[in-house]
Amino acid sequence: MSKHTVDYNASQDYKTYKLLGAVLVALGGIGVLGAFQADVYRSWHWLLIMFLFLVSIGLGNLFLIALEYLVNANWSTPIRRISESLSGVLVPAAGFALVMLAFGSHKLFHHWIEPPDAIVQGKVSYLNMQFFTVRVILCFGAWLLFRALFLKNSRAQDKDGDQVYTRNNVKYSTVFMLVFAISISVAAMDWIMSLDPHWFSTMFGVYYFAGTLVSAVSVLTLFTIHLREKGYLPGVSRDTYYSLGLMMFAFNTFWAYIAFSQFMLIWYANLPEETLWFIKRWEGGWMYVTCALMIFHFVLPFFLLLSRTVKTIPSFLAFMARWLILAHFLDLYWLVMPNYIPKEGASVFGLVDISFIVLAIGCIMLWFHKECSKANLMPIKDPKLQMGLEFKL
Repeated sequence: MSKHTVDYNASQDYKTYKLLGAVLVALGGIGVLGAFQADVYRSWHWLLIMFLFLVSIGLGNLFLIALEYLVNANWSTPIRRISESLSGVLVPAAGFALVMLAFGSHKLFHHWIEPPDAIVQGKVSYLNMQFFTVRVILCFGAWLLFRALFLKNSRAQDKDGDQVYTRNNVKYSTVFMLVFAISISVAAMDWIMSLDPHWFSTMFGVYYFAGTLVSAVSVLTLFTIHLREKGYLPGVSRDTYYSLGLMMFAFNTFWAYIAFSQFMLIWYANLPEETLWFIKRWEGGWMYVTCALMIFHFVLPFFLLLSRTVKTIPSFLAFMARWLILAHFLDLYWLVMPNYIPKEGASVFGLVDISFIVLAIGCIMLWFHKECSKANLMPIKDPKLQMGLEFKL
């Protein structure tokens, strides 16, 4: 047995956190049912936010797996299995997509299902439920197919250490990156941008991609710190924390750059069909959410993560990971909820809506532990593992 073999599945921590995930799913599910009883339209929008968050975590970690293979990274090899398990969140996300397609499409996308004017009518060849459904199926089909291929080779390598599995995944990663670039842009346009079918932005796919990277790396960081500090990632040094912290800092700065660039170009052009989208997020109290997003998602994290030293402190890094996860949730809330028009006397946010966040957290915890039970926490016979464990700043 390899010295890097860790029987996490037999530990009490595994049983405890898997049970906690199941409890959160149950409690969140009950709360979600209550939310639908209180306000159906608001609940469908919140379900969309939760769905987009799960896609960010699952697809973002699938991207990190492919990125490691493509650039031949060593430092991330010892924690790649965490990304492999987190990518399993795409499975419940696919389930929620089917629910929204079957029952919530007219609540979410009524703006283009029944075109109100000639502008939207002109987009009907793309914005129609039949083609929308086909695109959703193709996107999830491609994501889950590449995930199955990556995991099949990664887990098979644990048996004999043959490098052919690594070479195969490098080839799959090349194709995946092309598919990923197109599919994440399509998903962003379909699920978010089409909520306001009069508006368009050629940068919107990149904007969602940037937020996806921030949240995916943050969740990966949180699980890595928890498992390493509990002793389930033997040999992983705190220098690995620095790389994770650096990625959180870099991707979050990239998100801010894309967000500003998108706003600046629309502000400078000053075209009514483009500026209305931002005006909607500045009026009626949304100004406070917009300002909070800028401060909470970029300004404070930028300065808090700027120091090299803090990126190696596990407690602080875990705190910042949770911070950026919540910031991404706020970002998705800011993208989706302005399209929800509450009835007179109703609010945009209620305490019962927290149940969607609880359900999302429960899904991540439950699916992570479900997936990590199928393989060792480390790719024990990957040729790059030892180099990854010896990684130093």
